[in-house]
Amino acid sequence: MYAFRTKDAAPLAVEAPHSEDDLHTGFLAEAFFLETRAVAVAWNTVPRDQPVEGGARGASGRAAADMAHLPDSVFLAFTRAFAAAHPGGVLVQLHGFAKAERKTEAGALSDAILSCGTKSPPSWISAAALCLKEQAGARISVYPRDVSELGATTNVHAKALELARHGGFLHVEMCLELR
Repeated sequence: MYAFRTKDAAPLAVEAPHSEDDLHTGFLAEAFFLETRAVAVAWNTVPRDQPVEGGARGASGRAAADMAHLPDSVFLAFTRAFAAAHPGGVLVQLHGFAKAERKTEAGALSDAILSCGTKSPPSWISAAALCLKEQAGARISVYPRDVSELGATTNVHAKALELARHGGFLHVEMCLELR
């Protein structure tokens, strides 16, 4: 599902690829869109474990409709269209994680992990982390500087934007308490 702003819009978009599975991210994407001048917002409309042909293999081993990993979807087409229309824009993708399921102490201690899907994030990712830390009063980590997990390195949107030489992907993983 998508919504677009046609007047006085900023080159900013937000996605909630697991809006029902990552509790509150769908609501947060809506609020982000309504409270900013973002040009567009996108939500998934099926559960991330919904079986689909050609989907990324989930924990069950079946192909699933995980919009962050599905290699051919209208959700990914949205990302590519945003990048083409706004080469200097920023696409924010919202996710949720459980602290108890983190593999590292740094991950378990983080309230949010920001990344861009690469091992070398641009300096604006660190600036965004600092801003979020100041506004939320939370422990905000940057991948891979502060934490070695949840860096969006397998995210198809991050890969598509990197391939298009679009440097505006912000992947935001949030613990439930922060969401």
